[in-house]
Amino acid sequence: MRGRHLSLALVLGPFGTIGAQVPVKTWQLSDSPITSIGLREGTGPQLFGSIVGAVRLTTGTIVVAEGGSQELRLFSSTGTHLKTSGGKGGGPGEFRLMAPIQRCAGDSVFAYDPSQFRISVFTPALDYVRTVDVRKWSSSGYPPSAPWCHPSGSMAFLHRSHERPTGEAPVRTGVA
Repeated sequence: MRGRHLSLALVLGPFGTIGAQVPVKTWQLSDSPITSIGLREGTGPQLFGSIVGAVRLTTGTIVVAEGGSQELRLFSSTGTHLKTSGGKGGGPGEFRLMAPIQRCAGDSVFAYDPSQFRISVFTPALDYVRTVDVRKWSSSGYPPSAPWCHPSGSMAFLHRSHERPTGEAPVRTGVA
Protein backbone atom coordinates (compact mmCIF):
# COMPACT_ATOMS: atom_id res chain seq x y z
CA MET A 1 0.00 0.00 0.00
CA ARG A 2 1.32 3.43 -0.87
CA GLY A 3 0.93 6.23 1.63
CA ARG A 4 1.28 9.96 1.78
CA HIS A 5 4.12 11.76 3.42
CA LEU A 6 3.90 15.04 5.31
CA SER A 7 6.99 17.23 5.52
CA LEU A 8 7.33 20.48 7.41
CA ALA A 9 9.88 23.07 6.43
CA LEU A 10 11.32 25.69 8.75
CA VAL A 11 10.56 29.23 7.74
CA LEU A 12 13.65 31.40 8.01
CA GLY A 13 13.92 35.05 7.45
CA PRO A 14 16.48 37.52 6.66
CA PHE A 15 14.76 40.83 6.73
CA GLY A 16 15.59 43.21 3.92
CA THR A 17 14.67 46.76 2.98
CA ILE A 18 13.54 48.54 -0.13
CA GLY A 19 15.25 51.88 -0.33
CA ALA A 20 16.05 52.82 3.24
CA GLN A 21 12.57 53.55 4.47
CA VAL A 22 10.15 50.59 4.33
CA PRO A 23 11.27 47.28 5.83
CA VAL A 24 10.01 44.28 3.87
CA LYS A 25 9.93 40.80 5.33
CA THR A 26 11.61 38.23 3.12
CA TRP A 27 10.83 34.58 3.83
CA GLN A 28 12.73 31.56 2.72
CA LEU A 29 12.15 27.86 3.27
CA SER A 30 14.93 25.70 4.58
CA ASP A 31 16.62 23.39 2.09
CA SER A 32 15.43 20.30 3.96
CA PRO A 33 12.40 19.62 6.16
CA ILE A 34 12.83 20.16 9.90
CA THR A 35 10.37 17.35 10.60
CA SER A 36 9.29 14.44 8.46
CA ILE A 37 6.18 12.42 9.23
CA GLY A 38 4.91 9.52 7.19
CA LEU A 39 5.90 6.46 5.24
CA ARG A 40 5.68 5.83 1.53
CA GLU A 41 4.98 2.12 2.11
CA GLY A 42 4.25 -0.14 5.06
CA THR A 43 1.78 -0.10 7.92
CA GLY A 44 1.18 1.76 11.15
CA PRO A 45 0.31 5.29 12.24
CA GLN A 46 2.95 6.85 9.99
CA LEU A 47 1.13 5.63 6.84
CA PHE A 48 -1.44 8.09 5.53
CA GLY A 49 -4.00 7.63 2.78
CA SER A 50 -6.03 10.84 2.97
CA ILE A 51 -4.71 13.69 5.10
CA VAL A 52 -7.50 16.24 5.69
CA GLY A 53 -5.54 18.58 7.92
CA ALA A 54 -2.62 19.12 10.24
CA VAL A 55 -1.86 21.59 13.02
CA ARG A 56 1.27 22.35 15.01
CA LEU A 57 0.62 23.06 18.67
CA THR A 58 2.59 25.57 20.74
CA THR A 59 4.52 22.68 22.32
CA GLY A 60 5.85 21.74 18.87
CA THR A 61 3.77 18.57 18.68
CA ILE A 62 1.85 17.99 15.46
CA VAL A 63 -1.67 16.63 15.03
CA VAL A 64 -2.54 15.07 11.68
CA ALA A 65 -6.15 14.31 10.68
CA GLU A 66 -6.28 11.10 8.63
CA GLY A 67 -9.53 11.09 6.64
CA GLY A 68 -9.49 7.45 5.58
CA SER A 69 -9.45 6.05 9.10
CA GLN A 70 -11.13 9.14 10.63
CA GLU A 71 -8.31 9.36 13.17
CA LEU A 72 -6.33 12.13 14.81
CA ARG A 73 -2.66 11.21 15.15
CA LEU A 74 -0.30 13.02 17.50
CA PHE A 75 3.41 13.26 16.69
CA SER A 76 6.34 14.75 18.57
CA SER A 77 8.22 17.69 17.11
CA THR A 78 10.74 15.17 15.76
CA GLY A 79 8.04 13.08 14.02
CA THR A 80 7.67 10.22 16.52
CA HIS A 81 4.10 8.88 16.82
CA LEU A 82 2.74 9.49 20.34
CA LYS A 83 -0.99 8.73 20.26
CA THR A 84 -4.00 8.07 18.04
CA SER A 85 -7.56 9.21 18.89
CA GLY A 86 -10.90 9.12 17.17
CA GLY A 87 -11.85 6.57 14.56
CA LYS A 88 -14.85 5.70 12.42
CA GLY A 89 -18.23 5.79 14.14
CA GLY A 90 -20.90 7.84 15.81
CA GLY A 91 -19.73 7.67 19.41
CA PRO A 92 -18.04 10.41 21.40
CA GLY A 93 -14.83 11.49 19.69
CA GLU A 94 -15.58 9.39 16.58
CA PHE A 95 -16.23 10.61 13.05
CA ARG A 96 -18.20 9.78 9.94
CA LEU A 97 -16.69 12.62 7.93
CA MET A 98 -13.75 14.63 9.19
CA ALA A 99 -13.26 18.20 8.00
CA PRO A 100 -9.93 20.03 8.39
CA ILE A 101 -8.97 20.35 12.04
CA GLN A 102 -8.38 23.57 13.96
CA ARG A 103 -6.12 24.54 16.83
CA CYS A 104 -8.25 26.54 19.20
CA ALA A 105 -8.08 28.15 22.65
CA GLY A 106 -5.33 26.77 24.85
CA ASP A 107 -4.09 24.39 22.13
CA SER A 108 -7.37 22.48 22.13
CA VAL A 109 -7.90 20.55 18.90
CA PHE A 110 -11.31 21.00 17.29
CA ALA A 111 -12.34 18.34 14.78
CA TYR A 112 -15.53 19.09 12.83
CA ASP A 113 -17.79 16.32 11.54
CA PRO A 114 -20.38 18.00 9.28
CA SER A 115 -22.25 14.73 8.72
CA GLN A 116 -23.01 14.56 12.45
CA PHE A 117 -23.38 18.34 12.92
CA ARG A 118 -20.78 18.38 15.69
CA ILE A 119 -17.34 19.43 16.77
CA SER A 120 -15.29 17.06 18.91
CA VAL A 121 -12.91 18.84 21.26
CA PHE A 122 -9.62 17.21 22.27
CA THR A 123 -6.84 18.26 24.65
CA PRO A 124 -3.33 18.90 23.28
CA ALA A 125 -2.57 15.28 24.31
CA LEU A 126 -5.55 14.16 22.14
CA ASP A 127 -7.77 13.15 25.05
CA TYR A 128 -11.45 13.57 24.11
CA VAL A 129 -13.12 16.34 26.16
CA ARG A 130 -16.59 17.11 24.82
CA THR A 131 -18.85 17.49 21.81
CA VAL A 132 -20.29 20.77 20.58
CA ASP A 133 -23.58 20.38 18.69
CA VAL A 134 -23.68 22.83 15.76
CA ARG A 135 -27.29 22.15 14.69
CA LYS A 136 -28.31 25.53 16.11
CA TRP A 137 -26.01 27.15 13.53
CA SER A 138 -27.39 25.18 10.59
CA SER A 139 -30.17 26.18 8.27
CA SER A 140 -32.35 24.37 5.79
CA GLY A 141 -30.84 21.07 6.92
CA TYR A 142 -27.34 21.99 5.75
CA PRO A 143 -24.48 21.85 8.22
CA PRO A 144 -22.47 25.04 8.56
CA SER A 145 -19.21 24.89 6.62
CA ALA A 146 -15.62 26.13 6.80
CA PRO A 147 -15.25 26.32 10.58
CA TRP A 148 -12.62 28.69 11.90
CA CYS A 149 -11.47 29.07 15.48
CA HIS A 150 -9.89 32.18 16.95
CA PRO A 151 -7.23 31.58 19.64
CA SER A 152 -9.71 33.02 22.19
CA GLY A 153 -12.06 30.10 21.50
CA SER A 154 -14.63 32.01 19.40
CA MET A 155 -15.93 30.00 16.44
CA ALA A 156 -17.08 31.18 13.03
CA PHE A 157 -18.77 29.22 10.23
CA LEU A 158 -20.10 29.93 6.76
CA HIS A 159 -23.88 29.91 6.40
CA ARG A 160 -24.84 27.28 3.79
CA SER A 161 -28.37 28.20 2.91
CA HIS A 162 -29.95 30.15 0.10
CA GLU A 163 -32.16 31.82 2.70
CA ARG A 164 -31.09 35.05 4.34
CA PRO A 165 -30.03 34.54 7.96
CA THR A 166 -32.39 35.97 10.54
CA GLY A 167 -31.10 38.62 12.91
CA GLU A 168 -27.80 40.39 12.69
CA ALA A 169 -25.31 38.62 10.41
CA PRO A 170 -23.06 39.33 7.45
CA VAL A 171 -24.92 38.86 4.17
CA ARG A 172 -23.78 38.56 0.59
CA THR A 173 -25.99 38.49 -2.46
CA GLY A 174 -26.40 35.27 -4.39
CA VAL A 175 -23.59 34.25 -6.72
CA ALA A 176 -24.30 32.04 -9.72
